[in-house]
Amino acid sequence: RLQDSGMSWTMLQPEAYMDIWFPMVVGGPALTGQSVTLVGEGRRRHSFVAMRDVAEYALATLDHEANGQTLPIGGPEPVSWWEVITAFNQELGHQITVRTVQPGEPVPGLPDVMAQLLAAMETYDTAIDSSGLASIYGITPTSVADFVRGFVASNRQGAG
Repeated sequence: RLQDSGMSWTMLQPEAYMDIWFPMVVGGPALTGQSVTLVGEGRRRHSFVAMRDVAEYALATLDHEANGQTLPIGGPEPVSWWEVITAFNQELGHQITVRTVQPGEPVPGLPDVMAQLLAAMETYDTAIDSSGLASIYGITPTSVADFVRGFVASNRQGAG
């Protein structure tokens, strides 16, 4: 309807947010000394994006001709859950305990709907190449390592 409305529009289509998924699946359990639970093998790759990057794109579209465009937005590269865990391991300086469950099984500490979404994410990859878009709009996408570093630092400060 928006496209057919005659109004000026730009649609931002961000991939899954680092800010939601990383703390929920890995960061929260890791920082409290609990094991991280992955659904399936955790090897599917997704182009997680930071919320602040999407906000930067939203602001940047005001200064660029983006009318009538749909902008798929992903992070700098698709990553698997194991790569996210590796980033947390490096930042925390120790190995996180990881266990896996089969799709459809509950994930400790998560609502059933989130476990279902994790199971769904285990069935496909989302490799969004946003490098051209980032270049056009002058955005430097947040890397997994940078996001994890900031998340761990802010949670250590909050605990201290």
